[in-house]
Amino acid sequence: MRHPRSPFLLPLAVAFSALALASPLRSQAFTRVIGAGDALPGLPSPLGSISEAPGMSGDHIAFVGTYQEGAGFVTAVFSNASGSFEIVARTGQTMPTESVPFQFLFRMAVDGDSVAVLGSSFVGGIAREGIYGNHTGALTEYVDRSDFIPGGSGPFTQIANRPFSMDGGRAVFNGSGNSQQRGVYMVDAFTGFVQRIADGSTATPGQPAGSTFFTFGAPHIHAERVSFAASSSTASGIYDQYGAGVAPLQLLADTSTVLPFGGTANLLAAIAIDEADSVIQAYSPDAGLHTHVDNQLATLADGATPIPGGSGTFPEFNNFAISGGRVVFEAYDFIQGGQLGVFTNWCGALTPLVVPGDVIDGQVVQHVLFDEDSLDGDQLLASISFTSGLPAIYLIDLSAVRHYGEAYASPGNLRPTLSAIGCPAPGSAVEFRLRDGPVGGGGFLASGLAAASVPFFNGGTLLVQPDFLHPISLEAPTSVISGGWHDSLQQVPNDPAFSGVTFYAQAVLRDPLLAGAWLFSDGLELPIQ
Repeated sequence: MRHPRSPFLLPLAVAFSALALASPLRSQAFTRVIGAGDALPGLPSPLGSISEAPGMSGDHIAFVGTYQEGAGFVTAVFSNASGSFEIVARTGQTMPTESVPFQFLFRMAVDGDSVAVLGSSFVGGIAREGIYGNHTGALTEYVDRSDFIPGGSGPFTQIANRPFSMDGGRAVFNGSGNSQQRGVYMVDAFTGFVQRIADGSTATPGQPAGSTFFTFGAPHIHAERVSFAASSSTASGIYDQYGAGVAPLQLLADTSTVLPFGGTANLLAAIAIDEADSVIQAYSPDAGLHTHVDNQLATLADGATPIPGGSGTFPEFNNFAISGGRVVFEAYDFIQGGQLGVFTNWCGALTPLVVPGDVIDGQVVQHVLFDEDSLDGDQLLASISFTSGLPAIYLIDLSAVRHYGEAYASPGNLRPTLSAIGCPAPGSAVEFRLRDGPVGGGGFLASGLAAASVPFFNGGTLLVQPDFLHPISLEAPTSVISGGWHDSLQQVPNDPAFSGVTFYAQAVLRDPLLAGAWLFSDGLELPIQ
């Protein structure tokens, strides 16, 4: 049974109205992961520069960094898949299937607990280049210049001249060969089998007969979906293939597609994908980012969009990523040569995440580096450089609702957890979900404008300064819920006074097994958009 809408926020309306002129709060949490100057076990010197955008998949984090060894510097790929950061590959290490060392390592991709990297060497006048990774445990070669081009003639002469992408043990990359051979290819990390996705002989979907691809942008893979930008003599567009190399190519959008504002694009340059959603970069003639969801295009931001929290409109866009429908993108001014900030479509409205001049850990932000591999759900992993001090990698929590503190249960009882579903914004509803509570105990939701940390006599902690207490009763467990539960739909008043205010909540429950004892859920922090 879902409980009816219960306006427990309403008693706070007077308190909120006094804050109506407060500026919107950017309250995402920044957690420093690792940075230049940090000592790592087994390294002869502290970590130096961080040269590439870091990548993540769940709790797995990987990055490319340098350190000093003797009189020289080493570039290495680091991964924490084993629990602490260890080296996956490094310059000076012998290349798999070769007898020469890596000279360069760059363009990394993270795939589950594994990581792959583009490595190269030019020793003895011979260029060696390939994608290498540790999917099979040890560092192995997936594809290199000795592999013959599927559907082409001769071996590859260049691999991954643009960033490559990896998911499910398969990497997609740009490859080229002699006689202007070029295309998008996929390699299986476990078998080394290389197959063609599209090349210069592939007919361009949606274009007249005889039209074939000529140039290709960086490809991306997510589950069974491969997407890339490409151009022919008649159009440029964004193309999809489902079935990872099996199904026919599909046209997502091209220069004949009508964009949301009514015009068409001169160039469709790049794409970032999730399993079903996309972000497309188009020029028409101003730069724009457009989402493609459920076969519908919508403008995320373009040259007419005001910069939130700044002045003027967006001039240009650089890196961008999408995960679970959330988009993170970098605004850039190429004429002035500077990053304007990193933004997201939080709760349906563009919101700045990090902008130059922000202060993190007492340091002034200069630049933020991320790519499509850096976003996973509500977590963004980014390398941040500062006007002074050393750069560091930060995990940025993008969630609209955040947990804090710890739940407490007395012996013999479940540990209650509190969560919230929805976007906390004026006029919207947020559903609070309490799980693993004691049946028959009852209690209340404590809510207020400030967090707290007040020890209770039996070991629990009150995490909210309560402005209001909303009584609740718990339902009996169901086949899918192990403990007592309660759902409550709460309405945020449609009043701009609420915007920019942070709200806190916690469930406090009576323990039916121990007279006078109370159980406490974890706390929830809800920044109102």
